[in-house]
Amino acid sequence: MHDQHKHRTPHTDPANGVADKVAAAAGEGTATAITAAAHSPTAAAPQTTVQPPPEPASRTDAAADAAAPLRPRTLRLLAAALAISLLFDRLVAADPYLAHWNLTLGAFWISCAAIVTALHWRTAGSRPAIWFVDAAIMALAAWLALHDGPSGSDAAYALLTVFVAAPSLLMLHAQLANGLFNVRRPWGIALRWLSGWIIQPLTGLGGFGRAVAALAHSAASGEQRPLARKIGIALAISVPVLAVLVPLLASADMVFRYGLLHLIGDIDATELLAHGALVLIPFPLLFSLLAGLDDTDGDAASAYAAHPRIALDPTVTAIVLGMVLAVYAVFCSVQFTFLFAGAGLPDGLTYAEYARGGFFQLLAVASINIAVFGAVLSHAARTRAVTVSLAGLIAATGVMLASAARRLALYIGAYGLTWLRFASMTFIGLLAVVLALCLIRMATDRLPLAAVCFALFVVWYVALGYCAAPAIAGFNAMHGFGAPMDPLP
Repeated sequence: MHDQHKHRTPHTDPANGVADKVAAAAGEGTATAITAAAHSPTAAAPQTTVQPPPEPASRTDAAADAAAPLRPRTLRLLAAALAISLLFDRLVAADPYLAHWNLTLGAFWISCAAIVTALHWRTAGSRPAIWFVDAAIMALAAWLALHDGPSGSDAAYALLTVFVAAPSLLMLHAQLANGLFNVRRPWGIALRWLSGWIIQPLTGLGGFGRAVAALAHSAASGEQRPLARKIGIALAISVPVLAVLVPLLASADMVFRYGLLHLIGDIDATELLAHGALVLIPFPLLFSLLAGLDDTDGDAASAYAAHPRIALDPTVTAIVLGMVLAVYAVFCSVQFTFLFAGAGLPDGLTYAEYARGGFFQLLAVASINIAVFGAVLSHAARTRAVTVSLAGLIAATGVMLASAARRLALYIGAYGLTWLRFASMTFIGLLAVVLALCLIRMATDRLPLAAVCFALFVVWYVALGYCAAPAIAGFNAMHGFGAPMDPLP
């Protein structure tokens, strides 16, 4: 019974003919209705409709880009770039002879660092390395504010700070502000630092053009009424009104007329154009640079993670280091014979001349040895021969530093202390600390040697400006080399 009901078909017997006629009539009525709807002028035809030809792709894309609302981030980047350009014009370019450079340059550096930090506050606030660089910039700015000018015994330090140290730290701060860096990948940071000078200011110029076009479209749009549009409307109304009122007021009062003519007469059109160019030319370049710092998906991330894939053959490395160490052994034997043991020098050569000659060359060789140590440690397999060679390199470098310190001590004892001699002696101490860190790095891989050495170098450079003058004055006064120098206030 269940199977019969399951396979039943609709009623088709003659007894139900009435029902079939009713159904047929209903079908004819439906067909008639469909036909009438198809011929109706208001009905939507199911056939394909004729579409208007599309606009050219370039015009459509340009319109879409202009109509697209500006992101708040883009507005902040535009404001930051314009602010830095204006600060450069008002604080630096407005003083072409650097009459107040000790104040204006320091204020400009601190302002730039503050603007970049504000743009990346979420990442910068939690990275100690960024605040370290900020502190170094502020310390250099403070020293410059206490400094009188590019004169005196520390003139070289002042000029180096103004044109090299501070700009380098500012660019480093900008590259670190996004928080993508890795202290164990110094090559990535170095590449980003270099790109910040020559590549990043150019790669985002197209984005600057689109941002300006979108800003202009937004200002002229009736749908959005931002502050820029309101300001434009206010200027469009006020300028004609003032053009009528100011001449009338000038005719009504002689004192007002005289002051107005004096003010206008002091305006130099050439100078005005020059300041305008100083603001408008760096503006897009700074926007491109700041926008490049936000590139977290493309080149920035890959550059920060970049690490030269150079594999040094351990056998070749050990042989090369061995040959270099053989030369260093001969050099060290000479130092122990004539410098440390006090043996007689060749005829016609005084200790002062011997101490002065070759000092800076020794510092250069020591610095090269430290760089070679880092490269071999990072890119060569740690075989026994390589490890022994690196230890020998550190020992030879230590002897060179001791020789340089001995030479300089002899020279200072004979002629007194100066800025250059003080900087050289303290730099020897810095290299000695770096050698100790190299030995620690051979024992543990957790130490980011390059980052720590760079931090120590920055601390040494900043402290040099504050400590040099008082130390030199005290030493010379104590050893009778003349009247003490006035320390920094």
